Amino acid sequence: MTAVVSPPILPVAEGAPSWVLLDTAGYIAKRGNATFAKTLGSNGQPVEVTFCTAAPPHVSHFCVHCPGLVPADFVEDPTLIGAEADLVLFRLCVDPLAVAGERLFDYFLYTAHPRRPSLQLLPHPYPNLFHDSEVALLRCGEDDEYAIAALRNIDDYFTDEPQMSFNLYLYRSSRAGEGWTARVVSVEEPLRDTVCPVEEPKRFHETTKAITLGGGAVGWVDLWRGILVCNVFDEKPVLRDVPLLLPARGNWEIYHRCGPYFARDITVSPQKDVIKYVEVEICLPRKPTTTKTTETCHPPEPESYLEWFRQQQCEDDDDDDDDEDVGGWKATTWSLPVPIASRENWHFDYTVDVDDLTVVDPMHCKLLPRPLQPTEAEALLPRLITAFPIMSMDDDVVYLLSKASPKDQMEVVIAVDMRRKFLQGVAKLVTGKDFTFMRSCISEISKYINYKSSGDVAKASASLSAASRRAADKETEEVRLLAKEIPSLLLELELLGLEHQHRDAASACSRMKDHGAGQMRRMQPNMAFMRMTRFDFQETHRRQFHTNFLHQGSGSDAITISTPRRHLGGHIHSSATPQRCAELLVLLGRLGLLLGELR
Repeated sequence: MTAVVSPPILPVAEGAPSWVLLDTAGYIAKRGNATFAKTLGSNGQPVEVTFCTAAPPHVSHFCVHCPGLVPADFVEDPTLIGAEADLVLFRLCVDPLAVAGERLFDYFLYTAHPRRPSLQLLPHPYPNLFHDSEVALLRCGEDDEYAIAALRNIDDYFTDEPQMSFNLYLYRSSRAGEGWTARVVSVEEPLRDTVCPVEEPKRFHETTKAITLGGGAVGWVDLWRGILVCNVFDEKPVLRDVPLLLPARGNWEIYHRCGPYFARDITVSPQKDVIKYVEVEICLPRKPTTTKTTETCHPPEPESYLEWFRQQQCEDDDDDDDDEDVGGWKATTWSLPVPIASRENWHFDYTVDVDDLTVVDPMHCKLLPRPLQPTEAEALLPRLITAFPIMSMDDDVVYLLSKASPKDQMEVVIAVDMRRKFLQGVAKLVTGKDFTFMRSCISEISKYINYKSSGDVAKASASLSAASRRAADKETEEVRLLAKEIPSLLLELELLGLEHQHRDAASACSRMKDHGAGQMRRMQPNMAFMRMTRFDFQETHRRQFHTNFLHQGSGSDAITISTPRRHLGGHIHSSATPQRCAELLVLLGRLGLLLGELR
């Protein structure tokens, strides 16, 4: 079930930005500009997509529209999987059963173009299934060739040892007839456990991001531990282990114990000649070094992560409740030349402590969670909760999500110029959407968009947004009115053997007339169920209902009405007179029409 949140209105781009921050969670909305493209889904349903872009730190987004469907018909938001050059890969599903697995998703590839953007449905990879974070999108050769590669762990449930073998799935547009191929690849020389050990890793590698390095090379990144590099076009591909840097001192406690997106990010320059890496050291409140009793003394503070790691293995956790000091954050960036010669080639670039940041533009102060003057803003920045860094592709800027208090949703994106140590920009996030655990993907599609033909995008978006809200209100009222009729129909059908779960689901739907729009959305699991049964009712009434006149002896007027077992979870099976059977068919027909309208 998707959340009904209207897409934000973005500022009109002045020219084409070289790249954009693209929200991985799309919107269900009809939008129109020069990026519009459409195709058909696997079920024959038209699928339309539009991209709305703005220069960072604004977060760009994409909108999907399926004529005839409303947001409630979608199991979840459209999800962006990857982007490369002019390509964007996303998945979509309107099948209520899709929550059971990835096999019910449709995968689409969007190609940006100044005049002819396109959208195509990709062959489904089933039975080769993978997570979104494990997928890399590659532009290769000429003639618009591309490839999609995914690396999936092979789990051995009969051993506790982390596995060094993986499934490599590959789809190449130049060999589309072969479909998806699969092969097993292994790590050539594991290094990370000696460079940066962790306590009992469940897996040697957990992919959190995939990056393309040019020439068919892909890096599957475990942001806590390292990169597995592989040329997916090699005849016999192997995985090369490139450990990441040791965690910053402030992150020792959280290292490998929470999601790495909280503190780290990695990207590749547009020329594919350098990997750029950032770590935000979360300076969490520290406990005082004084002891509670004179008899107790603390060991000296470790000088390195490895020393601290060994110390942790020899000590029990200390759960005292000493007072805490105020924390802050510090960001550090590094770079690694491509092709990768050695992990020793990581080069330190810049480090910025939040206390050293300068706020120059007064407009940026007004956009912060608490509007302030420049000098006040500089004092406020250390007190903001700031994390989830995103590394810029082509300059020394790091983008971070920020909010005023733990109870708030992420409110703004701040842009920090690492070289000059000042706040370069601030952008508000859309109200009503929680970005706390959502990723933004860096995309270069903005290079391929004809902004001149897009017209007044902001004005058009505002008009469409208002129209969408009016349409949603109208649909909500229609649902309320239609739902009123369902319980009485189902009560009649119950007398003829309708199963309880169908009656209960429809009854729950009918109660939506007494609730607001927010509560109606929470009733959506029942609505999804009713959409499933709608097909059964309609198809059964129109084509597949069969009436078997099974006379219970000569002269009997009793007959049996039945449906195939796959409909409605079983049979509607009862003995009744011919007149009652006719009434049943009328009831089913009316119910089918009502449920059809509810879509």
